[in-house]
Amino acid sequence: MRDAINLGALLRSQGRLKEASAHYHRCMGRFPAEASLVLNGVNCLRDLGEHGQALQWLALGLASQPHNLELLQAQAKTLLAQGEKAEALRQFQALVARHPGQKGLWLDLGLCCHSMGDRAGALGAFERATALDPLDAKAMANRITLMKELGLLEAAETLIKDLPESLSQANDVKGAISGLWITQQRLEEAAALLAQLCEKEPEQPVHWVNRAACLRGLKNMVACTQVLKQGLRWHPGHGDLEQALGQSLAEMGRHGAAMELLRRSCGPIEQLSDSHLFNLQFLGAGYGLIAPAERRAMARHWEARKRAEGVGPLWADTIRDPLANRPLRVGYLSADFANHPVGRFVLPVLQQHNREEVEVWGLSCCPHQDKLREKLEAACDHWLDVRFGSDLEVARVISDLKLDVLVELGGFTGNSRLAVLAQRPAPLQLSYLGFYAPTYLEAIDGWIGDEVLF
Repeated sequence: MRDAINLGALLRSQGRLKEASAHYHRCMGRFPAEASLVLNGVNCLRDLGEHGQALQWLALGLASQPHNLELLQAQAKTLLAQGEKAEALRQFQALVARHPGQKGLWLDLGLCCHSMGDRAGALGAFERATALDPLDAKAMANRITLMKELGLLEAAETLIKDLPESLSQANDVKGAISGLWITQQRLEEAAALLAQLCEKEPEQPVHWVNRAACLRGLKNMVACTQVLKQGLRWHPGHGDLEQALGQSLAEMGRHGAAMELLRRSCGPIEQLSDSHLFNLQFLGAGYGLIAPAERRAMARHWEARKRAEGVGPLWADTIRDPLANRPLRVGYLSADFANHPVGRFVLPVLQQHNREEVEVWGLSCCPHQDKLREKLEAACDHWLDVRFGSDLEVARVISDLKLDVLVELGGFTGNSRLAVLAQRPAPLQLSYLGFYAPTYLEAIDGWIGDEVLF
């Protein structure tokens, strides 16, 4: 039995998943109740995406060992991988209630909560895991990442400063710290840390992607391109690396090669990720590489997916105050409320609004802090940081402001949070200034400009 298990594990470790699966199928016919065999076979099937078969094997194992913790944990993990998140959550919650001292269960519960958009619940689970084992690098890395996603940046920095050296030097923790520093725009420090990670863990594509993003942010385009090419030597055909290289090539004037990479790596139009769509729209419009009709189709497919994740137009959820005898409530949403062309251009617009007729909200998803940002905030009647939270959460926050008009200033540019508008948090939504082409989104009712802009 031990030899059979070891052979399956060896095949799986070599990436020979089909051979490993066939081996486990033969062994399961002889030993269906052997827990170790079931667990190893289920891991292989999850790698192959064969979750239904994995659940059948787990049912066989649990029929003879109904209280086996490892089998029950594997069952919940497989349900999560299959997309049955609510049932997986129920099972993980039941398991941690019965076994509160099991660190691994808290880690799995945190991952399940995160997959369902419950960041606060995920953070709580990871905190329980680190309480059980303060030196667990994966739990600490997840905790730092969740704090970043929740906008708890100062608390995350305090946590990092108090880490023992053995933990702060762990690769998982370094990766999480680099992500925090990118969010804080500490790009030089993040790039240096990611260079170390690329050397230590070149098999992790995310290190190459993030290192290149830092170099692009620092305008080191040649170095950025070299890093991406090196990453692709380790990970040929990796979609995110090819997308990033396409973007770099376009910015260096190699438009044809850029578009070839972008198209090859983006996948079907119905499944475009946010970053892939933004790349194609930005470069396709900016360099005339994609016809308007195709850009429109891409945008509409993406918008339909985003709209399906919501609950309908949010602005209609509350009774609106009559317009008579009050100023018009106008919100400006931007990732460029800083020393940026958009920030410099929009500052006098905000300052010159007639405050008897217009109440101005600045909705900032800008990662930068500088003197111009302070002037922009002072030019608004109200200011709100909307960098953090899911698109639906941010849309709900904006909807609760009861704006009459929402003006987005970024289009398909970095950090713009354009997907928030798909949830219709305001009755009138407009696009202005920061993007040089139509967004083609049905959720945007108009594009503000003049003869010069158009």
